[in-house]
Amino acid sequence: MYFTAQCGDEPVTVTFVDTPNLNASSVDCSVGGNITRTWTARDACNVTATGIQIITIPPSEEPPPLEAPVL
Repeated sequence: MYFTAQCGDEPVTVTFVDTPNLNASSVDCSVGGNITRTWTARDACNVTATGIQIITIPPSEEPPPLEAPVL
């Protein structure tokens, strides 16, 4: 995303908000899905621009089973 401030040399504030859409459950350890990240840039005159970023998270394999130590 490119943003040019409309108010001279005043700083631009850039923020983001994440909206997860993950396929996870308490029983299944695999996780997959995506996160939608919405970026917002705002200048001193309150002019804003937004951009959307999709972060894809592939499913992972289940972790190995826990084994109790032999005493």
